[in-house]
Amino acid sequence: MSSALFFNDGSNGSTVEGPVCAEKGLACPALYKSMEVVSFCSTISDFIIIPLLVYLSVAKVKDCLLKYFTLNLMAICSVRTIAITVVHVINVINLFANVDEHLYQIRRWARRCLSFGYVWSHAMALYVAILCYLAYANPIFYVKHFVNKSQKLHYLILHTVLLAWNSCIDFIRQHFEVFLLHHLTHLILFIVLFIVTIMASIKICNYKPPGVNATYVMKLRRKRLFSFVIYSYATEIVVLPRFLYSLTSVICNYVGCEHQLRQTLFHNIIRQLIRALHELNSIVIVLSTIVAFEPYRQAFIAILGKQKSSTTKIDPLKG
Repeated sequence: MSSALFFNDGSNGSTVEGPVCAEKGLACPALYKSMEVVSFCSTISDFIIIPLLVYLSVAKVKDCLLKYFTLNLMAICSVRTIAITVVHVINVINLFANVDEHLYQIRRWARRCLSFGYVWSHAMALYVAILCYLAYANPIFYVKHFVNKSQKLHYLILHTVLLAWNSCIDFIRQHFEVFLLHHLTHLILFIVLFIVTIMASIKICNYKPPGVNATYVMKLRRKRLFSFVIYSYATEIVVLPRFLYSLTSVICNYVGCEHQLRQTLFHNIIRQLIRALHELNSIVIVLSTIVAFEPYRQAFIAILGKQKSSTTKIDPLKG
């Protein structure tokens, strides 16, 4: 499968020239390229690990902030996994028979879902990182504006804004062939999340909660903020190739070096990295969640039978 399928920058989405496996059947080498095998295995894994994390969120985890974030994120991952599966199926069909136009249209919509999901998950991580930071660094503001407020309403607003923004980007890309807004979105999300994560890291190292009564609450918030700092760094590492790709694309858009950029080894390597991370995105998110967030880590270990089943109960809005 061409790496172009994972880009929203006008790249050609064609995968192969005609049904190259029509005469070879299941022995066709095109079915067993290394990246195709990785794609297949990662997709199968997604259908296992996403329901697992949903189960942990519903049945085991009581930290509302992390719970709602993870459930919303798994919804996005589910859509992305379905989109990747659709792309894979159409590509396999294309190896054995000529694909008609309506299947190509379906694949184009699947590609849009992949592009939307990448921005969506990054923006949601930024939103919760800001909440965790405010709860620890500015508790008065946090209590005033977020305590006892419905997270469902917050996520509804967030999803609505992201849907409108992604639709705007896609409309401009489709009708005007302008990809600058798409790249700027990735750049802004990466930079802002990186800044928030650095600020949180500094705050964790330097901040001392005032008063004895506030110590326990602030320790809980500090612990959760530290967990999300780990998660945010993992997120930034995963999207770093996309950030570099968007950065070079924006620079070349102004200086006029797009053609030269496409001929470089750097460009080819970055695109392959982005494709690989697209394939492994849900796996990385699930692993980051289990490693970084203690409630999920404890619940997962309990399932494995390493310790007695337990849950961590932290009210992030009142704690």
